[in-house]
Amino acid sequence: MADTIEGIPEKKLERLKKHLLKVEGLAGKPLRKTPYTAWTICPITNFAPDYDDRGRNYVGAGLDGYVCYGNAGAEAKSRKVYSLPDSLWWGSLSDKQRRQVTKYIQGWIKDRGGL
Repeated sequence: MADTIEGIPEKKLERLKKHLLKVEGLAGKPLRKTPYTAWTICPITNFAPDYDDRGRNYVGAGLDGYVCYGNAGAEAKSRKVYSLPDSLWWGSLSDKQRRQVTKYIQGWIKDRGGL
């Protein structure tokens, strides 16, 4: 897995890694609903950003190994997903960078044999 993503400062990538470790720690455990918890699984081929009910972007790694971001609609509340806070700048990335971050997260999940 790459230690850098073009155009993304190392400091921000380190923050992403810290949040991914939180996700790993939550695997198999019930989640409390927080402002940063989305309740949906989104297809990993969908790179469009979306917003939660407070207008923040989010991206997350699903506990079942999906990379998740986007629609936090009420119809998907049965699937619990830990998502990353807006401080991780998803909305400011280009489509190319979003794909690179997604591949990075997928690689992180694969390296651990899935979550």
